[in-house]
Amino acid sequence: MKKLSCALLVVIIFILASCSRTFETGSTNSPMDSSANGADTTEAIYVSSEASHTAISEANYISTEANYRSYANSQELVEDADIVLIGKVTGISFQMLDMKTGQPPTERTERVDRRIHTIYDISTVVSYKGNAAGPTQLMIYGGLKGYRVDEQLEMIKDANAFPDNGIIIQQNIPEIKIGETYLFALHQTDRGICLNLIPDQSIYNLHNPFEKHTLGSYELENPAKYYNAETDQYGSPIISAKDVIEVFGEERWDSFWTQWQKDNPKWETWLHIRNIFS
Repeated sequence: MKKLSCALLVVIIFILASCSRTFETGSTNSPMDSSANGADTTEAIYVSSEASHTAISEANYISTEANYRSYANSQELVEDADIVLIGKVTGISFQMLDMKTGQPPTERTERVDRRIHTIYDISTVVSYKGNAAGPTQLMIYGGLKGYRVDEQLEMIKDANAFPDNGIIIQQNIPEIKIGETYLFALHQTDRGICLNLIPDQSIYNLHNPFEKHTLGSYELENPAKYYNAETDQYGSPIISAKDVIEVFGEERWDSFWTQWQKDNPKWETWLHIRNIFS
């Protein structure tokens, strides 16, 4: 499954998507725009930015859930990923694709196969694996809740796309904001664009690099208790950004951690250091 083409992988995601859908109306805050940093810099790259609060249109959101392969540990994740990088999100756009070809729809594309996708522009800060020294694009199936809703609805209407009563949203995709920096472990397609692996394990907000990601929407009751653990209370694997970076050697982690502390001088106020270094 690792080396699937973009078209085939997108089709599989659609086929595996469950038919259990929730319909809701409402809005959330829009990500904040910010300029990009160059690759391999060590400036203040790990500091989170706040989202702006803007009024947006309401829409019906049709939630779908895709099946992914999960990973038992960070080593397995890194081995399966084509690209592992720290990158700053510099832009978000939308693209309509044919689910059967992975290409822009043509007049031959059936309406049910015309689906909106979200594209994230990523400026590489540190590259750990793969050819990601320059700008990278991450494509995620479905639209984005609460961000440029009118644009998404207009695109769906103009393309005569599916569905005609709302915006498809893929479940369990972590929030990704313009101007913020993340650790990504991704699959790279033949045409260069990247796709996420299992969302719970392939996208990490760096506000807390020790935070363990669980498989599913539940949260750990005492997160700091698990900073040095490999499984949760149910025996399921849990992985942090630290775990992923350490796969590439202690010196890579030490470099990251030194810079991260400089960029976050008050980090002790939100991290429980006794659990981290015990």
